[in-house]
Amino acid sequence: MWRAMRLSSRRLVRHLPELIPAVFVLASLPTVVREAVRGLRLAARHATETQLVARRRMFGTEYVDAIERLRQAIPPGEEVALADDSERWQASVAVRYDLAPRRIRTIWSLRPNGKLAGPLPVDAPRFTIVVTREHRVPPRLVETRSLLPERGP
Repeated sequence: MWRAMRLSSRRLVRHLPELIPAVFVLASLPTVVREAVRGLRLAARHATETQLVARRRMFGTEYVDAIERLRQAIPPGEEVALADDSERWQASVAVRYDLAPRRIRTIWSLRPNGKLAGPLPVDAPRFTIVVTREHRVPPRLVETRSLLPERGP
């Protein structure tokens, strides 16, 4: 009987490719269970949050309040432009997403002085949302004409 249960070295080597993944799975099991329990506790803690409270927790109060002010100031059908002085294109994408279904027709680049880098198109929207490089500064709504560079004498 003991002879049948004994694992010969050849059989061990032959079954090694099957045993290695099983050892790794068993070794990682405590970590996986701990992280799953932590995730379930976190989900239970935030399960009753409203969408507004969850957004404030994730993105910060200033940003969410600025987006809410922009939603109230811009009617859903009106077109606005987006001027961005940051190299973080994610900020522009986030603002566009958060303001949907409002149409943000154009994305313009701003110079470091806060003025438009290029000429203003003839059919430019009346208002522009400005997203700045400083991620703590929330987006703001300005009149598009205020972004034009001042003409020198």
